[in-house]
Amino acid sequence: MCTSPTVGAPVDLISTQVRVGDTPGWEGTTAEVTITYTGDVPPTAPVLWSLLASNPDGDFVQLGYDELGGQTLEYFWFESPRDGQAMNHNMVGGADTSEAGTIRMVLPAAAVSLLGDVWWWSTAVNVDSEDVDTC
Repeated sequence: MCTSPTVGAPVDLISTQVRVGDTPGWEGTTAEVTITYTGDVPPTAPVLWSLLASNPDGDFVQLGYDELGGQTLEYFWFESPRDGQAMNHNMVGGADTSEAGTIRMVLPAAAVSLLGDVWWWSTAVNVDSEDVDTC
């Protein structure tokens, strides 16, 4: 878990929690990502919520949910393995935004497998192509 030490505007990340294990409706070992925030998500600017993860070997993964006015623009994970070709994977649906001030996303088993047993992460919220807060 991380707690954001800075105040972002117009959206302020409060905390992020990552739980690795089984997720109902998903195959294999996944990572459930829960981001909490305060502030108002701008209705007229694209907002990207993302988890950035890497391991000691240099493999890199990004999980992202891009929205505009509460509508999903893209829900994806991006892989950049140290010894392979970078690839974007679009996922069906979107993040769970049913609880006010909370974004829930799932990093699929293939991404968790690429990262292996030891990896670290951070999260960011980006509004209209500008990072406004990190955790």
